[in-house]
Amino acid sequence: MKDNWILFHSRAPEFACFEIGAIRADGSEFHYPTFDVPGQSSWSPVLPFGDGRRVVLVSVDDEMTHLNRSRSRLWMYDIERETLQEMGTKGLPAPYSPPVAFLPGGDRLLVNPVINDKHCMVTMNLDGSDQFTVTRPEDGYCYCGSISPDGKQLVFHVAEAPNYHIVVINIDGTNRRTIAVHPDHLYFAPKWSPDGEWILFLDCPVRIVPENFAADLCIARPDGSEMRIVTGEHPHWLAAAYGNQESRASGSNLVYWSPKSPVCAYSPMEPGSRTAWRAKKHVEFDDHFNRDYVPDEARGGCRICLLNPFSGELTPLTPLAERVWDFRTSWSRDGKRLVFLRARIGEAPELWVMNADGSEAKRLSRGRLDLGADHPFWL
Repeated sequence: MKDNWILFHSRAPEFACFEIGAIRADGSEFHYPTFDVPGQSSWSPVLPFGDGRRVVLVSVDDEMTHLNRSRSRLWMYDIERETLQEMGTKGLPAPYSPPVAFLPGGDRLLVNPVINDKHCMVTMNLDGSDQFTVTRPEDGYCYCGSISPDGKQLVFHVAEAPNYHIVVINIDGTNRRTIAVHPDHLYFAPKWSPDGEWILFLDCPVRIVPENFAADLCIARPDGSEMRIVTGEHPHWLAAAYGNQESRASGSNLVYWSPKSPVCAYSPMEPGSRTAWRAKKHVEFDDHFNRDYVPDEARGGCRICLLNPFSGELTPLTPLAERVWDFRTSWSRDGKRLVFLRARIGEAPELWVMNADGSEAKRLSRGRLDLGADHPFWL
C-alpha cells in the first residue's frame, strides 16, 4: 500500500504567490501539479475530501488577498486521476470566498467570503447553491472558523473591539455567545476538540507582546465555562515570520488537537528567542508582512512538543537547536504522524515529516527552486 499524500504551498519567485507541491510521506512521487487556467496568479491546496485523493484548491487572480481585491475560484482536484473540476459554479457569496471546512457528510462547505470589507461565515453546497449566511458584515470581521464534530455549532474569532475575541454560534446563526474577550488579550484561532467537549485557542497578551509574537494556549467549554490558561509565560510562537530575503514568508502559527488522543501539537520557544524579521515601526506600503530582515539579531528558536491541556504533561518531539524554528504542524488522520516546517535562520522553510512520538524525522522538500515550502497538510 502506498504512503499517504502530503500537499503544501510551494513558494513562487513572486512575493505572496504560490504553486502546489505534492509528495508521498515516504518522499516518493514528488511533483508540482500544473493547471491550464488563464489569469490565476497563485494556487493553494486547502481542504482534503477525506478519500485520500481529492482536495479543494483555491486560485486567485491577485495574490494580495488581504487588500480584499482578489477574486477566488474553487476547484476539486483528483491527484490520482489528475482531473480538475470547478466548484461554486452556481455562484459564490462574494468575489473572494475562501473555503474553511466541510460540514459533516462532505456535501456542504463553510466559506469565509469578504462582504463589505468584512469576512463573513456562509455555508453552501459544493456547486455554490443553497447558500446560508451564518454571520453578516454587521456581526464583525469573523474568520478562522472551526465546526463542531456534530456539525451543529461553529466557533471563530472576531477581529473587532475591544480586541480579538472568541464567539460560538449555532450553524443556523442562532444562540451566539462570546466565550473569551478582554481588551488586553488577543484571543485567536479556536479549534474544537475531537469529542466536541472543549475549545482550544491562543491567547496573546498584547500589552506584554505588542508584536503578537507569542501566545499562551487556553481551553474552555463551548459555553465559555471552565476557561483556563494551560501554559504560562506565553511560550508559543504565534506571529511567525521566517525565510530569507528571497523566500520571506509569514502567517499565524496555529495549534491543533490530535485526532486520536487528548493532546495538541504546539511550538514553544526558548526564552528570549527572536527571529531574523523585526516588525517595521513605520510602514509605507502594507504588504501584510512589513518586517525588516535583521539576521544578526536572531537568537534562540523553537521546537515542536505535545501538550496534554488537562494534565499539563509535555512531550518534546523535536530538539531545541539555536536559530532553528520548528512549527506549522499538521496531523495525519490516524494521529500517528505529523508533518511540519523547519525554518533555519537565513534559509527557506523546509517540509519535514515524523512519527507522533518524534521518531524517524525526515526532510521532504524545500519547495521549487529552494524557495520554501509552507502550509502542509495530509491528503
